[in-house]
Amino acid sequence: MLHLKILFFKVEYLKGEKNLTTSALNAGHILIVEDTLNTELSSPRIIRKFPEKSFISIPLIYGEHKLGAVIAGFNQSHQFTTEKIEQAEQASNQIALALWNAQQEMELQRNLREAKAISDIALALSETERIGLDNVLQLIVVSAKELISNTEQAVIHLLDDKEQILTYGAVIGFDDPDGGKKKMRLGEGIAGQVILSGETINISDVKTDPRFIKLGAEPTYRSLMVTPVLSGKQDSARSAFKAACPSPLIQMTSNY
Repeated sequence: MLHLKILFFKVEYLKGEKNLTTSALNAGHILIVEDTLNTELSSPRIIRKFPEKSFISIPLIYGEHKLGAVIAGFNQSHQFTTEKIEQAEQASNQIALALWNAQQEMELQRNLREAKAISDIALALSETERIGLDNVLQLIVVSAKELISNTEQAVIHLLDDKEQILTYGAVIGFDDPDGGKKKMRLGEGIAGQVILSGETINISDVKTDPRFIKLGAEPTYRSLMVTPVLSGKQDSARSAFKAACPSPLIQMTSNY
């Protein structure tokens, strides 16, 4: 079973290409593959990467929510009795319910963390003169790292209007004392592109995305998101931050 798990993670699943998980979720019921050499439930390219001779794909569906599927493989051709299929259906219903409850709990905790972080930032912004801009920036960068799961580093870039370059305002998560503190010209790097476009750029893999251009040393992260902090008349927290720090950007990186 361990090698099956490893293979599933290693296989590249192309968009729109049939596989046992999507087939079961689309069908809405258990699917059986008794012969992997003769099935339309998965593309030959995918299923022939596995040594198993037969599979059962059990969809995990709660109400209208398609959560995933349980895939079990067998080294020999395997016939599934009606009783076994019914038992699998009962188990899948219980697993789907447990998975849905866990997801809802995680979403609730995430919303609570987000609300607390926003509240902390708003409080800090209201006391910028008392606690200092540097402390406000550090609080924001810490909150940004905590809000986005798997984030390992976070940086706030600030625009120097006179020099027309991006400098760092606050950093967190770097082992190197100079990590995240590189100055960039407008249009240079992802942060430089974001400051010009005013739009968030999200790169899932810096090794393959052509928008990412390596500046200097090899990056220590795999994915990257840079977003501008824009002001608005109805958002006092953002407006205060915008006034204190012209054209700020928040950059977050991860190895996932």
